[in-house]
Amino acid sequence: FNNDDFICKSDLEKTLNKLTRNELTEDEVIDEADLDNDGRLSLEDFQHMIVRAPDFL
Repeated sequence: FNNDDFICKSDLEKTLNKLTRNELTEDEVIDEADLDNDGRLSLEDFQHMIVRAPDFL
């Protein structure tokens, strides 16, 4: 990952490919989890997503 304190599309793509085997796209996850609509996931966005959908991991 690129160590910028955000989960960007390329970070998310790498993770999703390992976890979901292409069942979800990074755009689908960002659209659902990006609370402030800045196109990337902050720690707060990610934590909110995990609380709402613990089966994601």
